[in-house]
Amino acid sequence: MDDYEQEWADAWRQWAEIQIRFPEFNLPTAECMAGWYPIIERLLVELREIAPRGSIRVVQVKEKLGELRVYWDGPVEVQHDERVSVAVFAAECRAVRSCEICGKPGLRRIGSGGWLSTRCDGHAPPKSRPTHSAEEQRSWQPEMRSYRKGQPDSVWRYDPTRDAVVAVEDER
Repeated sequence: MDDYEQEWADAWRQWAEIQIRFPEFNLPTAECMAGWYPIIERLLVELREIAPRGSIRVVQVKEKLGELRVYWDGPVEVQHDERVSVAVFAAECRAVRSCEICGKPGLRRIGSGGWLSTRCDGHAPPKSRPTHSAEEQRSWQPEMRSYRKGQPDSVWRYDPTRDAVVAVEDER
């Protein structure tokens, strides 16, 4: 078994352990590597604290375009609980700063063929380069807008210096 196959085998085993620890979310197979698992576990702990047990079903956990995506479903009252959306947003923001393979600080990179990934220098694909400078990526503060009845309601920003999502005024 080569290193890549071993990494995947280890990731599958670790994910199976997470599925056992968090049965109430009915977790599907993860489509990302183990470096992001601690971020996902932190999210699952937060979701346990927010919503009634068994009210959230995680539909998909995957890497897409070098970023973590967590798709979930639940009853209407949970879907309208901004705390759930904010927790998922925070996890996705943490992951885009962490190597998908090992969890160390990473950068979003573009490889040959245009593939995007988030990796540390040690796990960077051959011939890949950062999409933006390390300084730009570390200072990046993504925003999320929430809506009620189809109208903008709140704006949230991830603050990497505090590792927190904070409410901000709509800057329109």
